[in-house]
Amino acid sequence: MTERIAAAFLARHGGMSPVLLMDRAALRGQMARWQRLLPMAAPYYAVKANIDPVVLRELFAAGANADVASAFEIDVCRAVGVPGERMVLSNPRKDRDTILSMKEVRAFATAVDSEEEIDKLAAAGIPGGGYDPVLFVRIKVPTKGVTQDLSSKFGVRVLPKGTDPTASSLPSVQIDAVRSIVRHALAAGFSRLGLSFHVGTQCANPAIYTSALEVCRAVIETLGQDGKQIGWLDMGGGFADGDTLAANGTDAEALLAAIRPAAERFTARGMRILAEPGRYLVADAGTLVCRVSYERDTDATGRRIQIDDGIYRTLSGRIHDDKSYRFRPLRTTGDPFQTTTSPFVVWGCSCDSFDKVADSVTLPADVKVGDYLLADGLGAYSTSFGSNTNGFQPAPLVLYHEEAGELRFEVSPMAEQNAVVLAHIRRWAND
Repeated sequence: MTERIAAAFLARHGGMSPVLLMDRAALRGQMARWQRLLPMAAPYYAVKANIDPVVLRELFAAGANADVASAFEIDVCRAVGVPGERMVLSNPRKDRDTILSMKEVRAFATAVDSEEEIDKLAAAGIPGGGYDPVLFVRIKVPTKGVTQDLSSKFGVRVLPKGTDPTASSLPSVQIDAVRSIVRHALAAGFSRLGLSFHVGTQCANPAIYTSALEVCRAVIETLGQDGKQIGWLDMGGGFADGDTLAANGTDAEALLAAIRPAAERFTARGMRILAEPGRYLVADAGTLVCRVSYERDTDATGRRIQIDDGIYRTLSGRIHDDKSYRFRPLRTTGDPFQTTTSPFVVWGCSCDSFDKVADSVTLPADVKVGDYLLADGLGAYSTSFGSNTNGFQPAPLVLYHEEAGELRFEVSPMAEQNAVVLAHIRRWAND
C-alpha cells in the first residue's frame, strides 16, 4: 500500500491510529487468482484469519464460502448473510454449543477424527430429520517446513511418524483406524463421506500438498476395495502469505499452479474438492498504520521508540508466527524525513516489558513522536489474535478502494461486531 493512501485516510479521520487498512482490490485479486488456478477446489474461507464483517462480506460476495470452527464463527457468518449450506465446520473436535449451532444452520459438512466425535453428533440427532451433512474423516499427512504442524494435534495416522513428504516414494498407507471410523459413520447414518487433511500453517512448498494428495489417493483406493466410496476431498488450508512465499523464492501463482495437476486427478474420478484458504486470501491485503508515542536516545539503550500498537494488539504475529515487521515511516506535517538513518528498538504500547515489537528497525534518524509507521502483510491473524491488555483494543479495520480516481474508505462497524458478540452470549446463556 502506498503512503498516499494512508495519508489520505489520516487526513480525513483526524489522525485515527492505530488502524488496519484493508485493500478491497487485493482481496478480490486473491479470490480471482484462486478461481483461475484452482477452479476445481471450492474456496471455504477460514474465517478465523480475519472475522471482521466487512472482510467477510467482500469475500463472500466474490464467491468464497465459510470455513468455521465454533458456534460464534457460525453466528458471525450467519449475521452477514451466509447460509448453512455454504459453511463447512472443519473443527474435528466440537463442543456442545458448536454441534447445536451446526445442526441449527444445517452446515454443509463437518469433520471428525475419531468414533467418539461421531457419537457426539449422533447424540444431537445428526444425521436426522432430513439433515445429512458430508462427513470428512481427517487424516494426518507428512509435513515439512511449515510454521505449525497441525497434524501434531488432529487427524488419524495413516503413515509412520516422521515420513518425509518430499521423498521420491511414500510408505504404504495403514488405514485400519480410518476404516473403523468410516464403518462407524455409516452405521450412524451418514451417507456422504469425505477425506480431509491440513498441512499446517505458512506452507510455501507445493510438494507438501501434492504428497498429501497422493496419501489421500492411496487411502481412498484402499477403502474402495472394501466397497467404501469416498466422494469428497477437503485439502485444508495453510497456503502461505506473500512474505513467506517470497522468502522461499516463489509466489502464490506458482504455488497454486503446481498443486493443480494433483487436484485434477481427483475431479477426473468424479470427486468434489474444497479447500480452506485463510491467510492466503487476506494477509497481503492488510497494512497497519500506527503512531509513534515515545522516542528516546540514551547511551544505555540506544535509540528506541514506542508505538500505539503492539504484540497484544495487532502485532501478535511477532509471537505466534515468529514474524518480523518491516516498518516504513510516514509524516503528515509536510516536513521531509532526514536522509540519514538509525537503528531503533520498537516497543509496543502495553505496560508489559514482553511487548517488544522489533529488536532493530532502520528508520530515518529524526523519527519523532507524532510520526507514523506502516507495516504490510497484516490482514491475517492480527486483529483476530489481538486482546484488550491494559484496555488497548485491536486496531479497527477499514476497507478501502479507489473509484473514478477517488479514494473511498469503509470503517468497520464495531457496533455490528459487538451486537453479534452480545447476541451469541445471550443465546447460549439462556440455553
